Order: sequence, then structure tokens, then C-alpha cells
Amino acid sequence: MKRQIVTSSVSVLLILLIAAAAMLTGCAPQTTVGDATIIAEKELGTGATTIVFTVVNPKNEATVYTIKTDAENLRGALTENGLIPAGNAGDMVVTVDGITADYSVDQGWWKLLIDGEVANVGVDDCAVTEGGQYAFVYTKGF
Repeated sequence: MKRQIVTSSVSVLLILLIAAAAMLTGCAPQTTVGDATIIAEKELGTGATTIVFTVVNPKNEATVYTIKTDAENLRGALTENGLIPAGNAGDMVVTVDGITADYSVDQGWWKLLIDGEVANVGVDDCAVTEGGQYAFVYTKGF
């Protein structure tokens, strides 16, 4: 009888520990996107605002950049650090971190995420906020 109580108590304790670990892990800031493998982490820029920008390439590999910037929007922060080429407001981003998405070749395009959610604005209208998490994910098809 005592053995069953001890075994049950240990099982309950183990379940509580696993649940607590899962909750704590879920509260950690996201440093990558989905199941992408992080292949590099880099720091760029100078400025008052710090953001995290992740690039997920066609091989599902992520490079995570911690960027310090004074830019007001994401295009400015990425352009000043050489992560996207300079362009006019409203231009579609086709090259990120030296990788060009060509829809006519493999139906590739760059999906913008803001704080882990698919963006409903483009890089020009995406305000840079302290601690913001941004990502461009190479995507094929729709």
C-alpha cells in the first residue's frame, strides 16, 4: 500500500514538473520561427532600439540578428544593416540576407512575421519597437 502511494506521489510530482517546464518554455522570447534550425546568431547596428530579426532560408535554416537601430520602420532597420537592398516605399522585398526569392522559379517569396504572427503590413508600415521580433521566412507557394 505504501509503495502505491509513493509511486503515485512521484508520478504526480513528475507531471507537475513537466507542466511547469512547458509553461516556462512557452514564456521565453521566440528567437526563431517554427522548427527552423538556428545556424548563426549575429549582432548588428547601433541605435537606441533593439530588435530581433530572423531570416529563415529555403533549407529551413535560421540566422538570428540582434539589431540596434534608430530607424522608425523595419525597411530602414534592415536596409541600414545590409539585410535587404535599398528600395522605394511600397517595393516588394525579394532579396533578404543575400537570398533572392523568385516566384517564377520555385514559387518562392518572403513571408513577413511580426512577433510570430503573419504581418498585415509591409516593411514600410511596420514600426520598429523595442524588443520587437520580426522575421522573413522563405516560403514556396501559397
